[in-house]
Formats: sequence, structure tokens, C-alpha cells
Amino acid sequence: MFFFRNKHDTFVRRMSMAKGLGLLIGALGAFMVLPWYFRGATIITPHFQWGMFLWYVTFGGLIGLVGVVKECPFFGKKSLFTRSDFWRPILRGGGLGAWLNLVLSVLMYDQFASMIATMNLWAWADWHVFVWAIVEGFIVGSIIDAVATRFGGEGKTLL
Repeated sequence: MFFFRNKHDTFVRRMSMAKGLGLLIGALGAFMVLPWYFRGATIITPHFQWGMFLWYVTFGGLIGLVGVVKECPFFGKKSLFTRSDFWRPILRGGGLGAWLNLVLSVLMYDQFASMIATMNLWAWADWHVFVWAIVEGFIVGSIIDAVATRFGGEGKTLL
């Protein structure tokens, strides 16, 4: 297979894995889950679906790009971010994913608020739109970064 021919990690492989996962999550979410879960809702328009699809491709690309950072820019080598190979992709990808989804929820607050108001699955958790966006962004970002790090590598060796 094309991605696994070389034994060393490459930046192209990391970006391909991250964007591919973003494309898969965006396609599943925008074109399968949203229309199925919000059947008959007028807020799920084709423009909204394509916007969410393209958002997650960009989401994956940015998380793949940040994979070059291997140590915390604020605390240097004294942080948990630097010492642990297991937690680094989760904190790095999850933090960036949470931030990106927070920005998205600020920009599209009205649509997200009306979507969450129609959800009966999570009726017991009366959380705000921003909390849901941050939690979902952290989970998806962690998954994308963990898979991209596993198959594509990280750090300066990619460059």
C-alpha cells in the first residue's frame, strides 16, 4: 500500500492520515448522521452539510500540521505534554480540536443551539452549546492525532 511502503515516518503520510480521518468523520457526520438524527429538521440544509464536511477535512489537516510540535511551547520540557509519548497526541490533538470546535460554535451558535434543543438523546444533560462543542472537538481531535501519530510519526523527524 502507498502509505506503508517506506519504513520511516513522513510528513506527507501524517497529513494524509489526518486529512483522511477528517474526511471520513466529516462525510459520516454531515451526510449520514445529521440527516438521520435530525429527520425533518429545517436547519439541516445542503449548505450546512457541505460546510460541516469541509470543516472536518480542515480540522484533520490542522491537527496533522500541528504534529510537528513535540514539546510544549509555553513550558518547554517541564510539562506532561513533553514527557509522555502516550498523552502527547491526546493533549495536542484534543486541545486543538476543542479550540477549533469552540470557534465553530461561536460562529454558528444559532444553528447549533437549535440542533441541541431538538436532541432528546441527551435531555438529562442540559449542557450549553459550547460545552458540547468542546467535548466533541476534544474527542475527535484526540482520535485523529493518535492515529496520525501512530502511522505518520511526529516531531522534527517528519521535516
